[in-house]
Amino acid sequence: MIFEKEYAITRVRAMKGKLLKKETITAIKSAKTKESLVNSLHKTIYGKEFADAKDISKEQLALETDLNNAILKIHKFMPGVFENEMNCILKKKDMQNIKIILRNLYAEKNTNKESLFKKGKIYSCFCAGGITGLESLGNELKHTQYYAPYMAGWLRYKETGNLQDIEKELEKQNTKISHASEELRKFLQMTLELDDFCVLVRLEKKGLNKESANLHFKNRSSEIMKKYSILLNGDAPLEQKKEEYFKTKLKEATTNDPFSFLVVIDYLTKKEREIRTLQACLKEVVA
Repeated sequence: MIFEKEYAITRVRAMKGKLLKKETITAIKSAKTKESLVNSLHKTIYGKEFADAKDISKEQLALETDLNNAILKIHKFMPGVFENEMNCILKKKDMQNIKIILRNLYAEKNTNKESLFKKGKIYSCFCAGGITGLESLGNELKHTQYYAPYMAGWLRYKETGNLQDIEKELEKQNTKISHASEELRKFLQMTLELDDFCVLVRLEKKGLNKESANLHFKNRSSEIMKKYSILLNGDAPLEQKKEEYFKTKLKEATTNDPFSFLVVIDYLTKKEREIRTLQACLKEVVA
């Protein structure tokens, strides 16, 4: 299809146009009751979720599902030229599914199928009933990139009983970004570096040793601290400055190339931030 890349990115820009306006976000944040929060969302794309749900847990899940559905929608119309880039996003959601199931198994809780991203091997295995415990979860990961790290963590977990032993090994997969364009790899790596930077700053303030931290790039700590030291300027919270930095870099990249896959990353980043804001406000008004 001629101009398939341009067509797909134009559709994503149309989805971006449906994100909440600043004034709506302001009204949501100032809401003191659930009723005023619902009224603020009445004529937005989230109106249905809040109108249909009868309790906070269902509403929180509806919001999470809304984010997942946006990714699935984009995946359906994304052309082959962006296949590797799209797979990076799907890989992240597959990892999220593993963690949700893993933590519920550890806590001896049932996993709600609706809480999972509805695509990928893990989701298929879960729906087929093949995952009944931590060991069977490992077995279902055979022939995937997650099997070796999971089993390495599993062996340590059997000795310590610490679930983080498994999660730490799985997290190492986040740094293995392959096949995607150099542009996307650069931005995904920046995200991980910024996460490490924030952890390192917190550890430094508390006088704690970085060796005990779960970092993505433990051997590059000094380099990362120097690279993002500009974020230490000013009085705004570090997380806020991190978001602004990432937002600025994305804006620069998508301005330089308006049909870059980073337009998708920009949309999904803003969509996720919007969802997290709604979830936090919902908790606040029903507390």
